[in-house]
Amino acid sequence: MNISPKEENLEKIAEAFYLLGHPSRLQILLIIGKGEACVCHIKDALNKRQAYISQQLMLLKQSNLVTHRRVGRNLYYRLVDPDLLKIIEDTANHLNIKLPNIEVPDIPGCPYYACVSDNSPKSNAPSES
Repeated sequence: MNISPKEENLEKIAEAFYLLGHPSRLQILLIIGKGEACVCHIKDALNKRQAYISQQLMLLKQSNLVTHRRVGRNLYYRLVDPDLLKIIEDTANHLNIKLPNIEVPDIPGCPYYACVSDNSPKSNAPSES
């Protein structure tokens, strides 16, 4: 089946909306829309298994909605385009829905800067040393 370039673009948009149509993926995007986070923080904030969170992040990453960077053994995820959070917020406003405020916990033993320092805002990047 031949697909025109216009149809191919529409398929890409449809795929993005499909990915955004899953509540757990939306929650993940809300978390990392505030600043990058590692899997352990997302896992604890959503009370889900690490494997499940990793699967959702993999789908979001494959669709270029999310990216990550490695610091040692840890991966820190963030939105590729911060405007994605605005799209989610605008959609909620359009539907007159209040988005949940998902608290990202500090985790003892986690090397993430927000867990080891009470003075660092969660949107700063961890040290890469």
